[in-house]
Parts: sequence; C-alpha cells; structure tokens
Amino acid sequence: MEQETEMIIEPTRALSLNIRELWQYRELFYFFTWRDIKVKYKQTVLGVLWVVLQPLMTVLIFSLFFGRALKVPSEGIPYPVFVFSGLLLWTVFSSGISNAGNSMISNAQIIKKIYFPRLIIPVSSILVALFDFLVSLFVFIAVLVYYGVEVNLLEVVLAWHQV
Repeated sequence: MEQETEMIIEPTRALSLNIRELWQYRELFYFFTWRDIKVKYKQTVLGVLWVVLQPLMTVLIFSLFFGRALKVPSEGIPYPVFVFSGLLLWTVFSSGISNAGNSMISNAQIIKKIYFPRLIIPVSSILVALFDFLVSLFVFIAVLVYYGVEVNLLEVVLAWHQV
C-alpha cells in the first residue's frame, strides 16, 4: 500500500507580498488578464462596444432621472459630464473589488492543481477592470470635448494636493 505525501506551502514571513516572485511570474499576469478580457467580450453580443455603451447608457439614465426629474445640482458643469466623472471612478473601483473576490472562486481548480503566486489571480482581474476604465476614459474625453468642458490639469493636481 502506497503512502500519500502531503506538501504544505507556507510563506517565509507573516505578511510578505514577495514582489520578486511576482515579477518572475509576470507572464501569468498577461495570460490571466488577456484570457479574462477575451472571455468577457466574446460572451456578449456587442463585444467591446459594450464597454462604450454601458457607461453611456448609465450616464443617460442618471442624467434623465437625477438631472432632469430630481434637479440635482451639478456645480455649473453639464450634468452628463458631472455624472460620468463620478461613475468612471466608482465603476473601476466596484468592478475591481467584486471581480477580485470572484476570481479566486472561479479559478479554484487552477489554484488547487499547480503552484504560482496566488496574488496573480485577483490582481489580473483588477487589470481587466482597469482595461474597461481606459476605454471608458476615452469615451469620457469625447464627452468633455462634445460639451466643450475645459480641464486644467494643474488645478486638478493642486486640488488633490490640498485634500
């Protein structure tokens, strides 16, 4: 009768990100991220166009409901620009957090089979959210141009510095 051996993998220190090991497995970041992007957009009828339509439809609904019906003030900024700027940041944050949490569950079979730094899976799902953010950022810039809103980056940086 054969005796089964069990290997226990433990970190070298209590709280260690082990950046060096993550850098060694940097190709996995690329493969996991690219796989998730391909799967996400191949499963939709609209594909990548969905990344553009989703924030625009949300801005439209918010603008009609909050801007026109409830007359929520927008500090002199056109209401769609006002809404889009907030939704842009909220969407990247919320989708990054929820995708990172779900990624460990959806990749459980891979985690059980081979060794690699486990941090790669949630970080790659956050990179997918950042990809969506970049596409939406270009749409936001187009909305800024359409409404003729000028953005002074120096003022933005100074305002963030004062906070």
